[in-house]
Amino acid sequence: MVDLFVKPVIMFSYAKEVNQEIIQPILNGLEEEGIPFLLEEKEIMNINAEAYVGAVASSLQVGICCDEEMIVIHHKNLKEDEPYMMLTRYQTRPKEQLKNFGANAARLVKGIPFKVIE
Repeated sequence: MVDLFVKPVIMFSYAKEVNQEIIQPILNGLEEEGIPFLLEEKEIMNINAEAYVGAVASSLQVGICCDEEMIVIHHKNLKEDEPYMMLTRYQTRPKEQLKNFGANAARLVKGIPFKVIE
């Protein structure tokens, strides 16, 4: 008998061109909410599709994807081309907004109100 254990995580994929200084505040938001994640560098051809694949693969049903243009949160129950939330021009945003974006992905899992991102 094989005992499979799937750790509950949000799947977070990002393009190699994305600066780690951008990713860290998002991860801080996830950690602040107590939701684990699996971080993976990938070749991103379609950010919505990649976030959706992460959501489907995640036992928590949420995926995040980040490329050079935007960051996307997706949920397994949504259509692939209709992500739950996206953040554009993220490179120029304050780190607090990026942290709140990560926290909101975790809050989607928890089913609690989101933090404000202006």
